[in-house]
Amino acid sequence: MTQPPPRLPPSAGSATLIVGRGGEALRTCFPGAACDAPSALNPCPLEGVAELVLADAAMPRATAMAWLAQADRVGAAVWMPAALLPELSRAGIRPRPLGGTTFYRFQGLRADGGRGLAARLSPLLALLALPAALPLLGLLALRVWLTDGRPVVFAQKRIGYRGRRFTIYKFRTMGHARARRARQVTDAGERLRRHGLDELPQLFNLLAGSMALIGPRPLPIDEHPRGNGLGAWMSTRGRVMPGLTGLYQVCPGRRDLGLAEMCVLDAYWIHNRSPRLDAWILLRTFVAMFRGWGRASAASR
Repeated sequence: MTQPPPRLPPSAGSATLIVGRGGEALRTCFPGAACDAPSALNPCPLEGVAELVLADAAMPRATAMAWLAQADRVGAAVWMPAALLPELSRAGIRPRPLGGTTFYRFQGLRADGGRGLAARLSPLLALLALPAALPLLGLLALRVWLTDGRPVVFAQKRIGYRGRRFTIYKFRTMGHARARRARQVTDAGERLRRHGLDELPQLFNLLAGSMALIGPRPLPIDEHPRGNGLGAWMSTRGRVMPGLTGLYQVCPGRRDLGLAEMCVLDAYWIHNRSPRLDAWILLRTFVAMFRGWGRASAASR
């Protein structure tokens, strides 16, 4: 996705803070910025900082994400080296050139929470789409029933907006356990997953207001991380409504990405939400469904 040229903040004393090795080379891009060479986190270093620039592309990824989490507490924007976030390039997000290298900019978190205009319009959009979707839903349900039997719809508790639990609906794509040690994707289920058609029952989640059209993918309760360093990022994801589609959902080969990579993709969208980015995600969703990026695997989020 082509990004516009970076709009650098005006000189404002310590309003811009550059940390990490190589920070001095970026001073010309941020006139008046304070340059703090160490990249290690300090207690509450971001009071009064509007723009945080992480200059060191060799900075440990965990440290960079910890800086971003701390910037979120004060609403500061963060410039992060693109080399630290290869999953964003994989998703089609182009970095911005700055001082001889490339960066991704995470805007300061908004105060409007997860029920922005797009989230509020999602039930209405689902209602408008339902008359056209019902015949397709009926045909897909019949196919699952004839090939794999009942139940046709799979229901599961997941973690949603602000940590609330809700029931998500999908067409069943896994076979019955019975004599198998592990459940396997059925033939019909593989085709549904390949094109994302197993997700269509989530139109009813949109109608109920438990999901939005665009947002992070809600995780099953037993996959929600506890004490593994991702807790802060799960809290950030919980600040917005979970989505039927999103940046992670349209990333090619997303089944190969881990939970940490998913959190990075979700964090970028949460920080940089805009009508343009949302429209781009919707376009990519249709492309992904047509090309079959959502390939089946032994387990599916």
